[in-house]
Amino acid sequence: MRKTLIKTLNLENGKLYGEIDGSRICMAECEPTVEIYEHNTTVPFIGNVS
Repeated sequence: MRKTLIKTLNLENGKLYGEIDGSRICMAECEPTVEIYEHNTTVPFIGNVS
């Protein structure tokens, strides 16, 4: 399998929330990064290709 990085997105003012007893609690503030990858897999086949 081949894995290729397509795009990296740097975000600002990120907040990580958790839920406790039905209430949202801010657990952390961060500067998150989102990485978008493409995965390629070679699939073997039997027979002819036309």
